[in-house]
Amino acid sequence: GNVYGGGWAQQGGTSTVGNVNISIAGGTVANVFGGGSHSTTGGTTSAGSVTITVAGGNITGDIYARGQLAGDSVTGTANVIFTGDSNFSCGVYGYSYVGGTDEAANLSFNGYTGTFSGKVGGFNGIKFAGDTEATFGTAAGVSNTAWTFDVAERDAALANTAILDWSAADFAGDTITLTLGTGAATAWSLVSAASTTEYNKFAVTDLKEDLVLDQAITETGTAYDGWGFTLENDVLKFKNLA
Repeated sequence: GNVYGGGWAQQGGTSTVGNVNISIAGGTVANVFGGGSHSTTGGTTSAGSVTITVAGGNITGDIYARGQLAGDSVTGTANVIFTGDSNFSCGVYGYSYVGGTDEAANLSFNGYTGTFSGKVGGFNGIKFAGDTEATFGTAAGVSNTAWTFDVAERDAALANTAILDWSAADFAGDTITLTLGTGAATAWSLVSAASTTEYNKFAVTDLKEDLVLDQAITETGTAYDGWGFTLENDVLKFKNLA
C-alpha cells in the first residue's frame, strides 16, 4: 500500500507530526508521500521537515516529497535521497500529489550505483555526491535546471569514472555546480553523455562562477588556477586545461 509520513486523517480529523524520516530498503510499496493524506470526508495533516531515503525495495507507484491532497502541508524542507545499487523506474516529485508546484525540495544521489529510469520534477536541484556511479535510463524524464556534483569526499580512485551516465542528457540552459575538496591532484569525470548534449553554464563552489566549456579559472593563489570544464570523448570533465 501507500506510505504516508504525515499520517492519515479522516472524517474531519487532524494528523500533526514533527519531522518525518522514511527509509525504504526492501519490500514492495505503492506510492510514498512525505507528508500526510486525508479521506474524502475531510481532514487536514501537517508535518515538519521530510527526509525520504530509498536504498532498495520495489516502488510500484511514485514518490511525492510532500503530501497527497490540498490541506496536507509540509512546513519544512523535503529531501529525497537515493543510495545503494537498486534500480528504480518510479516518478520522483518535490511537490504534493495535488498541486504540482515547485517547493522547497531537494533530490540527491549519494553513493548510488543503480539505474534510475523514472520521471523527476519539482525540485530545487539534483545533487550527486559520494562514490555515486548513477545511470539515468533512456526513459528518464528530468525537469530540472540546477545540478550539483560534489566530489569533496569522492574516492580519488573513481576520478576517471563518470558520476552520472546519461545518454539522453540535455543540460541546455541549466547550471552545473561543482563542489570541490581541498586538493587538485587529479581530473574529475562528471557526466558521460551523448556528444549532442549542450552545456551553457558552470559554477565552482567558492571559486569563479559563470564558466563555459574550455574556460580556465583565473583566480591566482587557488589550487585550481587553470582548471576548467571540457569534453573528452563525450565525457564532461573538470581538469587542468593548461
